[in-house]
Amino acid sequence: MRGGTAVDLEVVATPGRGAAIGWGNRDTMAGAIRIANCADGTNVAGEPAWVAFAGGFHVDRPGRVTLIVRSRGLRTGAHVPVGADC
Repeated sequence: MRGGTAVDLEVVATPGRGAAIGWGNRDTMAGAIRIANCADGTNVAGEPAWVAFAGGFHVDRPGRVTLIVRSRGLRTGAHVPVGADC
């Protein structure tokens, strides 16, 4: 994500399959999380710097999950294969 931007992430599991997301240095998993504004630094071009976080998906079995991303009034989704080609 870009520094200075809040982002909401939501994992939508396929029916009958459990899925959660963990992000940052937390031991807890959730179906949705909010990453608040942070790290307002800039890159060499003077643009907001990219910020990376450790984390990932947790599923009860391999398959596809849908990740919904919301930021600055926009919403998009991505299908993510986790543990299997989908």
